[in-house]
Amino acid sequence: MDQSATRPPGLYVVGIGAMLFGLLGMCSQGFTIVSTTQQREQFRQMDAAFTEAESFDGLLQLQEQVFLPNVVSASLGVVVALALLVFGALTIARLGIALHTPAVLIGAAVVELMQLALSLYFQMKVAELMDRFTAGIGPPGGGGFGPESFASAAMGIGLCVMGGWAVLKCAFFGAGAAYLRKPEIRRLFESPPELGPRGD
Repeated sequence: MDQSATRPPGLYVVGIGAMLFGLLGMCSQGFTIVSTTQQREQFRQMDAAFTEAESFDGLLQLQEQVFLPNVVSASLGVVVALALLVFGALTIARLGIALHTPAVLIGAAVVELMQLALSLYFQMKVAELMDRFTAGIGPPGGGGFGPESFASAAMGIGLCVMGGWAVLKCAFFGAGAAYLRKPEIRRLFESPPELGPRGD
């Protein structure tokens, strides 16, 4: 018996979407852990060469301040990404256990917002340091954009992209959790698909 006819397309959207976000999360959070650790070591090695640079000293202190929160946040992100992969597979398979795990989507949204807040805090502190560093550097020829303007524009674009991506993910997680709580969807999980002689 073909069970695909009893599965609404929404189940595939939620399941596959969760697995994609989980896979992306595994890659990005793993990269964050590795790059944060490497940057910490590089900053410590460069500290001796820039002992008189106030802006660099402030950046080093900021990096040390957010190192542990970044690593803990990224490690939690890896756990959530793995949970999303399992959750997506269970949802597509329409196993009853998936009915009890919409909390995975809500937890993923909470972690995403926490990471966004941490990133915004770091970027705001970096912007303050950059303002002090570029305060005495004006635009070439007395007109146009100077280093401070370019740095602000680049940071603003980065924050917009980061915020937009976080909003998109949270919207998907919230919509997916609400979808799985619909009565008609709950009934599908209460009566899991029967497998044929060949397991299909």
